[in-house]
Amino acid sequence: MTQIQATSPSLDRVQRRFVAMLPTIRRSGRSHFRHLSPDQQEDAISEMIALTWQHFCRLVQRGKQPERFIVALINFVASTVKAGRRLCGHDKSRDVMSPLAQRRHGFRLEALPSR
Repeated sequence: MTQIQATSPSLDRVQRRFVAMLPTIRRSGRSHFRHLSPDQQEDAISEMIALTWQHFCRLVQRGKQPERFIVALINFVASTVKAGRRLCGHDKSRDVMSPLAQRRHGFRLEALPSR
């Protein structure tokens, strides 16, 4: 697979195209993750942006124009983030601290009462 070189002008064009879509990605992320706390929502949106960038670059390398189907790409990425996938790995489905495990197994963690 060919990579976009950091010094090539094509990378600058690709970045500008992606940056132009950031408001749409953020707005959609706020909608998809409105049920989360503000901190968790920001984490999910950041992960969504990172994954969208990764997919965007791969699609451009394959000669596609991701701007033409950005809504489908954003919905796909949002569902992968909801499923616990991250840019670097994924949430463990058996880790009690993982929101994915809590959602899948129907429990939640709470702080112990202080005396």
